[in-house]
Amino acid sequence: MKKLITTLALTTAAASTVWADSGYIGADIGRVDAEITADYFSGSFDTQPSALRVKGGGELNKNLAIEGYIGMGLAKDTVEDTDIDAEVDTIIGLDIKGLLPIGDTAAVYAKAGLARISFEDSDNDTYSKNGLTYGVGASVSVSENFALTLDYTVFPDAENKEYELDIESNMISIGFQYYP
Repeated sequence: MKKLITTLALTTAAASTVWADSGYIGADIGRVDAEITADYFSGSFDTQPSALRVKGGGELNKNLAIEGYIGMGLAKDTVEDTDIDAEVDTIIGLDIKGLLPIGDTAAVYAKAGLARISFEDSDNDTYSKNGLTYGVGASVSVSENFALTLDYTVFPDAENKEYELDIESNMISIGFQYYP
């Protein structure tokens, strides 16, 4: 965790001079779809807590960007067929985005990077993992300094070794980017 935060901070600081004209800050809110599985039972259980991410990044050129984000859960959700609530504890990540501009006001992108996601349940058990993340999205400029975003991210599978549980998760979100 400390290595991931240090890498995120150093990369952001090193790239900040490149982003002087194209840097942005923003946020998005979304639903995390989480599927819980274990080797000792068949089937799976689902839960859909919500989360908020605050992000910052910059476009290195018209086809390449770097984005870092940190997030937290907003609302718990009951795990399907149980009386256990689950929520996103933290999300931290750093992605490289390949951009495909559509005219002057829109773009679609694919992204890949490193992330850590952590869940907590109502019994205070935690499930977390560092690993690869990837996704796709789109942005539409509504003014010179403001864009709306739609994003889909697949996170690393979180795990709890004590209970031998795995959580596959992804997030679909809407948000904004502000270019100061």
